[in-house]
Amino acid sequence: ATSAPSAVVAPIAAPPSTPTPPTPAAPKPAPQPKVSAKAKAKISGKAVIGKKLKAKSAGWTTSNVKTTYRWKRSGKSIKGATKSVYRLKAADVGKKISVRVTGSKPGFTRGSSTAKATKKVAKAKAKVSATLTQSHRGVVVRVKTAGKSKPTGIITVTIGKRVVRVTLTASKKGVVTVKLPQTARGKHTVKVTYSPNGKTAKIAEQASAKNVRLTRR
Repeated sequence: ATSAPSAVVAPIAAPPSTPTPPTPAAPKPAPQPKVSAKAKAKISGKAVIGKKLKAKSAGWTTSNVKTTYRWKRSGKSIKGATKSVYRLKAADVGKKISVRVTGSKPGFTRGSSTAKATKKVAKAKAKVSATLTQSHRGVVVRVKTAGKSKPTGIITVTIGKRVVRVTLTASKKGVVTVKLPQTARGKHTVKVTYSPNGKTAKIAEQASAKNVRLTRR
């Protein structure tokens, strides 16, 4: 007997692939609001050694802002100068001083404003006083200079045509007694002038004391 032919099974086609949808991009966070100055910061005060400068902020565009300060000398930060007021020092003479005022608040981007720099810091005129000794044979001269507790220089004492010069050293701490020259009887005017030298000359200017009246009997 003849066997029946086997049936041919047709291959089953694979279902078409479904493309994977792209992952949606994460939404961009909303930009933080920024603390902004209402106007440019300013500096008040005289640019003279020993004087105080004050930083003035014009305020911020939002409330509850913490304000900080950073003083600068010729564009470089001054160590420890982080208050609204800054007293000028010897190192500032001949330099320009500026200040950056910064405002910060949680949830906000910091904002800042830099004030226009001052003129170059100037020397200060020394303060000189003169008083006669009890015997009236000498005069006590006191010199004070901003930025230096032990000034040095030359003290010049003049009575008429007579002149006496004495060197004021740092060890004297600004006080020296000058012996007066012999003069004729009568009334005389004692003039005292101080001329700084050395490092003191870099921060102080020449100055004179108020004239002293001397009576010789």
